[in-house]
Amino acid sequence: MSHRETWMKNFVSQCVASITDPTYRRRLEGELADHLEELAANLEQSGLRPDEARERAVEEMGDPKELREAYRQAWLRHSQSLRSVLQTMTAGWCWMAGGYVLTMFLMGLAGFRYDSGAYPIQGHPGRLFVYGGLLFLIPFFTGALRLSRGFPPSRHRVKLVTAGLLAGWLAEKGAVMVLSGWIYGIPLWRCSELLARVHGGGDPTAPWFTPVYILGTLAGSLLLGIVFGQKKTAVEVPRL
Repeated sequence: MSHRETWMKNFVSQCVASITDPTYRRRLEGELADHLEELAANLEQSGLRPDEARERAVEEMGDPKELREAYRQAWLRHSQSLRSVLQTMTAGWCWMAGGYVLTMFLMGLAGFRYDSGAYPIQGHPGRLFVYGGLLFLIPFFTGALRLSRGFPPSRHRVKLVTAGLLAGWLAEKGAVMVLSGWIYGIPLWRCSELLARVHGGGDPTAPWFTPVYILGTLAGSLLLGIVFGQKKTAVEVPRL
């Protein structure tokens, strides 16, 4: 709402303070701000001074505490729809994908490369551990954060966040295997041979991609799903 008048920001922020889903919250903020602007303009046309029209518009909107609860209930109902669940899942996956690409890019800039650079990871177990660990922690932490903010607290929240992370885990593993299978000409049904080629051999596509990494990131995804699914999102309610 950076382009909005400052006089309405505090009121709108109070009304949407209980909503943690950033997409739904931004949309509701825009709708409230549009309504306030239209109401203030109509009051000004009726003869009120601009400052009086703005003050009256806020008063006519109602008690922000009551509106906050009403909008929270509307968000809870909206979040139960299949479309909303898929939108939140997609946002979480996009955050994970972006985090994955960004992590690889930054690690490359820092000198962590397969067999060159300041810190070649091939043949260095410690560097492989750091590289693989960051490739999991950064994308999946950000994805878990986005998923937990998109799903409201409920008895299904842990399942939804965990399901989103597991889908991201499966997509990442599948992408590495499919791409490597295409590069090496090894079909996916020869999984053990392909996996050995992925992290071994003379020019592996992903030397960190070992069975330990796969199982470790699976356990990590489950743990993050439980932790973030139970996480309570703190909401700061501004004062009028």
